[in-house]
Amino acid sequence: MLGGLAYFMSNLDALKRLDKSEATLINTLYYLNVLSSSRLSRSIPMPQERVAYFFEYAVDRFGFSLKPDVMYSKLGLIGVIAVYRRMKVRECNLDEAVFRIPYIRALSMVPPSILIASFLIPRDLASYVKPEPSPTADVYISEYTIRSKPRIDLLDKFLLGHVEDLVEPKVVEDLVSAKRFIREEDVVGRARFDKIDLAVLHALSVSPGLSIRGIKKAVEERLGRKFIRFESHVEHAEKLIYGYRLAVLRSKYVQQVIKCLYLKAHEPLNLCNSVIRHPLAVNCSGSSSTGEVILCIMLPAKIGVLTTLEAFINALTSLGCEIIDSFEYAFDLLPTRSHFAAAAVPLTEWARGYSDWLKGVDPVSYAFNVLKSLNCVEYS
Repeated sequence: MLGGLAYFMSNLDALKRLDKSEATLINTLYYLNVLSSSRLSRSIPMPQERVAYFFEYAVDRFGFSLKPDVMYSKLGLIGVIAVYRRMKVRECNLDEAVFRIPYIRALSMVPPSILIASFLIPRDLASYVKPEPSPTADVYISEYTIRSKPRIDLLDKFLLGHVEDLVEPKVVEDLVSAKRFIREEDVVGRARFDKIDLAVLHALSVSPGLSIRGIKKAVEERLGRKFIRFESHVEHAEKLIYGYRLAVLRSKYVQQVIKCLYLKAHEPLNLCNSVIRHPLAVNCSGSSSTGEVILCIMLPAKIGVLTTLEAFINALTSLGCEIIDSFEYAFDLLPTRSHFAAAAVPLTEWARGYSDWLKGVDPVSYAFNVLKSLNCVEYS
């Protein structure tokens, strides 16, 4: 009986392990600026049907998704995170708040006294953001964000539940200190784009395995117009991504809490490009002009928070980084209570709040006033 159980468990682990072709495909996608299963099948090479199927299969079998890593900096947007502290947080309708706040990406409550807001704001409105701490919020600004692209051998350990191996000091230090150089133009700077590019990216953010024909149909429905030839439009949108990012959608090995470290680094872009290779890294945002970095990581479920943070902090400080602050947020924390809300606004309509924006008004303060009007926060 025990022998049968051991055999069953070993086969269960085998089901979670990436096979060689899956590992090769994922590793290739990380840094391949190619969109649609049709074009990917020519670049990899692999049958188009198998490429398309893998995007859905990865979610069902492994609990993670692979989607284009859109460089919002190339869309003329900057990232802003506001951590509203020193106040009382109440249960409220966060979905309503998200609807009423222009450029909001997500809101997360951390009862009893913290609420975090994430924005993507047009660069030409950046001057209205007050970066210094205010009585109501600490504000963090980033020029770019790179999302998770975990090293395959470490991803395998994560999928098998060997999370304790991932927070070994040497593992974290070797990965964080690896010199993974990246060209700044790959993630920073404006690129020429139009509404068709944005519609292509939106279609693939929903269904990353779409063929060119499938993208064409989705874009025609969204924009209300017909196209004769379409592949050139898909190719044009490829300059707006930095490969594909991996997002863990479900796992019993991590908490539904994200911890973010705010720090100063000598080479923020190269640091981000290295640290996102760790399976616990969610994303890394930075500003080359200021050296500021925001690194967000998942916290393991069965390993002490301090053990995990110590491994990352020690690795970062050994590189000369200065840890300045930290904050955390929860997502889908309790099914029956809303502590998290994300904006579901297509990229094609992202400027919806532009005409409503009051010139000269700090967007962080604007959002706070909306949250206060909805009784989400109490601040005297």
